[in-house]
Amino acid sequence: MEAEFTRGEGAAPTSPWPLVVLGLLLVLELAAALSLNGGRLTYTLDDPYIHLALAENLLHGHYGLNASEASAPSSSVLWPYLLAPFTALSFVEWVPLVVNALCAALTLVVIQRSIVEALAPLDSALLRRAVVVLSVLAIPATNLVGLVFTGMEHSLQVLVAVLVVRGLAIAARGGSAPSWLFAAIVIGPLVRYENAALSLAALLWLWLAGERGRVLATALGVAASLGAFSLYLLSQGLHPLPTSVLVKSAAVAPDGGFKAAVYALYHNLSSTPGLLMSLGVVAFLAAGTNRARSAVERRTALCVALALALHLGVGRFGWYGRYEVYAWSAGLVAALYLWGARLRSQVAGQALAKTALVGVAVVGIACREYVIVLANNAFASNNVFQQHYTMHRFAVEHWGKPVAVNDLGWVAFRNDEYVLDLWGLASLEALEARREHEDQAWFAPLAERHGVRAAMIYDKWFPKLPATWRRVGELRMGGPRVTPADSVVSFYATAPEHVAEVEASLRELQAEVPSGAALVLDGGS
Repeated sequence: MEAEFTRGEGAAPTSPWPLVVLGLLLVLELAAALSLNGGRLTYTLDDPYIHLALAENLLHGHYGLNASEASAPSSSVLWPYLLAPFTALSFVEWVPLVVNALCAALTLVVIQRSIVEALAPLDSALLRRAVVVLSVLAIPATNLVGLVFTGMEHSLQVLVAVLVVRGLAIAARGGSAPSWLFAAIVIGPLVRYENAALSLAALLWLWLAGERGRVLATALGVAASLGAFSLYLLSQGLHPLPTSVLVKSAAVAPDGGFKAAVYALYHNLSSTPGLLMSLGVVAFLAAGTNRARSAVERRTALCVALALALHLGVGRFGWYGRYEVYAWSAGLVAALYLWGARLRSQVAGQALAKTALVGVAVVGIACREYVIVLANNAFASNNVFQQHYTMHRFAVEHWGKPVAVNDLGWVAFRNDEYVLDLWGLASLEALEARREHEDQAWFAPLAERHGVRAAMIYDKWFPKLPATWRRVGELRMGGPRVTPADSVVSFYATAPEHVAEVEASLRELQAEVPSGAALVLDGGS
């Protein structure tokens, strides 16, 4: 057993076994998804293909999904730029998976070192076993595997978040704040805007610790980098924030306001993750006002409470276990610092097996949504393969002309034709029209202006379509629906004279529909 451990910081033992478990889970999930998808890598959401499509154009100096217009559909400033250098390669679709897997592994290393420091005074043999057990439990507790297969920036977001708290813990234990902590504070909001809550809390902690000069320089770095990007968007005729942020956040949406923000907070508190995070805020506030604790512990607890409260107020929860997971993971690392002694006594006072069973129960209850994601990953991947990849094949291989959609990721990726985003992430005129009108009469002139003759949409999203639109058929997804908003996509011709053309392309596609899915034409075939 001795040979299975390496020496971590402060000569504390760390184990490779949690990384082995993480790697095994990733391989099993990938194998299951590839088996269901006929050997094709497909992510569990359509959204990562938005980033890939944007990255394609970034390589050519254009910020947007369509070459003819600028747009900001990405929820991350940094992620599309990281992908852009690889988009000329045939295997670019694998790049997010590889990057995310590396980020997940590094996140687990950070968490494991935090566990080691929390338990370090234990007997060495017990410590080694406890570190392995708790580190393995951290995998489902932080949705590490599920985030990898979203193909999005969340694995990197979580890594940066736990690094920020880890850096604060190092400084709190008497060391100087590491230089990489300040880099993580700047990078966090560039990965996803939500990380600004954690960056703000960290800067406050460091300011109170007397790091005034470095705090001012770092705050300037955060403001300058985000400000420069907003100025760039404004120069392109866009809003100062990405459209995806404006659509999803009540705090900054043009049609938001106080009432919308209050409703968003109520919605957050009504969700299971939101309720648990609110309990976390209470726990950190209690620790922060406990005079029995040291001043540095109280400061740490209050700053973490601030970060979690900010996410509760202006952030979002859920959507396949990814919106709040950065804050949840940061809170976990902070809890290891603040309540490490209690955890240590729990492990020392009871059989490790009993502690492990308690840990499994806690993860199963508190992190239920992440466990469900772990169980559903392959099915979610198959959903996207059956639905969005089939839509991509229709648009690129059979239609070959402009098309309108309400989910644009796969359809826009590797597609040189215009894609009209009726939901508005990649089209400001569509977003503004959708917000101003209760019906969809505006579809017709917008589609005509962009030469769109065919559309693929969820009917339940748009109940009042233009009178000239004609439904031609529908793509029915087989198996359990996990991530798509609907299991049926309807195909429309935007005018009666285009019906035969759309139908002909759909007939070509029928023989190529993935196993389990069905493409049914309204004509009966």
